[in-house]
Amino acid sequence: MKKTSFIILAAAMILLNQTAPLISQSLQPDKIANKPADNSPVYLAAIKAMQASNQQLIEKQEKTLIQLDNLQKESDQIRILARRS
Repeated sequence: MKKTSFIILAAAMILLNQTAPLISQSLQPDKIANKPADNSPVYLAAIKAMQASNQQLIEKQEKTLIQLDNLQKESDQIRILARRS
């Protein structure tokens, strides 16, 4: 049983090593040729929209972090009070 499992495992590893190499989509020349110019209005508008959404996300994360810090402080206080009683 162990010998059969080892043979199947070895055959599977050999087959996996013979697969075609992976090609990154970002390196394909046709994708590079269709890239918009850095100064195009569409490109700049997309960048500004991404910056705005990123800023909103950062602000939301900061508020959440403050809430988590407050919860941590409150839980520390509860632990201290529980030890005293």
